[in-house]
Amino acid sequence: MGLSTTRFASLQLVALVAVFGLVACKKSDDSGTKTKKKAPVGTTGKAPKDDKKKRSKDAPGKAAPNGLEKDGDAKLTGLAAFASAEHVERVVKTRDSDHWYGLYLRGQKAGYAQLRMRKSKDGEPGKFMARISMTMKADGDDMKFGYIWFFEDKAPFKVVSMKTSQVSGAGSVIRTYTPEGGKTKVVSVEDGKTKTMMVPAICDSLDVVLAQMVPNLDTLSKDSTAEYCTFDANKHKQDTDELKVAELSKRRINGVSTRVVKLMNKGKTDKVWQSMLVAEGGTTLEMAFGEGMVLKLEDKKLAQSNVTGVDVNSMTIKVKKRLGDPQKIKELKMIVKVTKGFELPSGPNQLVKKRADGRYDVTIRSVPGPAVTAKDRAEALKATADVNSDDPQIVALAKKITAGMKTAKDKVAALNSWVFKNLRKTLTSNLTTASQVLQHKAGDCTEHSVLLTALARALKIPARELSGVIYDDEDLVGFGWHAWVEVELDGKWVQVDPSWNESIANATHLKLGAGEDDEGSANMGSLGIEIVYPVN
Repeated sequence: MGLSTTRFASLQLVALVAVFGLVACKKSDDSGTKTKKKAPVGTTGKAPKDDKKKRSKDAPGKAAPNGLEKDGDAKLTGLAAFASAEHVERVVKTRDSDHWYGLYLRGQKAGYAQLRMRKSKDGEPGKFMARISMTMKADGDDMKFGYIWFFEDKAPFKVVSMKTSQVSGAGSVIRTYTPEGGKTKVVSVEDGKTKTMMVPAICDSLDVVLAQMVPNLDTLSKDSTAEYCTFDANKHKQDTDELKVAELSKRRINGVSTRVVKLMNKGKTDKVWQSMLVAEGGTTLEMAFGEGMVLKLEDKKLAQSNVTGVDVNSMTIKVKKRLGDPQKIKELKMIVKVTKGFELPSGPNQLVKKRADGRYDVTIRSVPGPAVTAKDRAEALKATADVNSDDPQIVALAKKITAGMKTAKDKVAALNSWVFKNLRKTLTSNLTTASQVLQHKAGDCTEHSVLLTALARALKIPARELSGVIYDDEDLVGFGWHAWVEVELDGKWVQVDPSWNESIANATHLKLGAGEDDEGSANMGSLGIEIVYPVN
């Protein structure tokens, strides 16, 4: 997948990041004809100590200052306030739920999802299962995503098995994760080919999942917050996520006064919060990422009906002023509106200044960017699940393309040109890994970008995928969602675009995010651009 994906922060947000990351994309083929398409979170730590006061599932508690019932005399804190050990054990004994959701992208119904929770069946691992499956229609293809967890039913409620899948008309990637000797064994089946690897331990646990999906409203307050460990399934590493209560209230649902909680979740280093609206008893009513991406609770029949898919044209950020050939533009000034909490990346090639009205003055220049930090360099050299730069075929091809070349600049130019010339331009690939792209030799901007990133890393040249928008002057006058690449040259980040065969990206590339912690897609539905002037 392109605009890369995935923090594994909670069961529902896995799906949001995986699916909402699929956005429109611009690219060109060898003849210069432009086409469009897409571009693009585990849990826990140790179980918190629970208070020992027993109470029945529905017994009223002591009234809280906000008018909601509260459990016991002592106020629970941290993760225990959302889902104590006692609460988790009670849910495991009784939970058997099957909820369906419509997936809406800027008001268009792009797909649907199912959230299933129940006890494990005979022959299945663990004692409790949580599964989310999602179908999204885009570019004439049905893309299917699945995540399944099996957990222990006693504290610390560890995951005993996890399975992820992504299937499209072009290919499939199915991965099974199993704890083994303090690490995790991953068996990856990519278009029928099996690969096994060992990665760090998964820190997912059932209490964190239930803290977001089936929280105990009796023990929550408006001040409740928690931090917990997450496992990033793309980078195969542990991170930290944050969870907080944004609102506790009562709403009339189907004629019944019902307590609800609005929860907010994000990675600790992220800026944009993702929201969940959950009714008492553990029914998630709505999940939102940014201002334009929403999952809404619906019955099964309604959820699966009237799916129109992603309309690429409606995703374009239209502007009033024509710019002409974008590849001739060396500098571009614009005013940009982004979603609340989002911060535009800034550097020598993208100068950003916040305005009094909350928007940004932005000057984009076709020049090298900021200096590469040691931390970013290390991340941009790693082989990941999708940017699998350690794949033998990827390594061999990178060396073959650059044979005899001495400088990183020459090598990057050669790799960029090879990807541009050898990938068939198509909107229906929807491939996941760099090795898949190499096998099929087809794709749009996201496939071009993931392959170039992997080829560069295979030669120890730091590289990372970028997300953002790029100007299109042919079909619709405006900016379309896009993916391209940033590489380290002479100690600085330099943007290259393999979809356009640009060794330095033209100045209509508005960068929103970088790498696999990218939050750029949070701006879908809210991004606005006003052109000031271009410089050719």
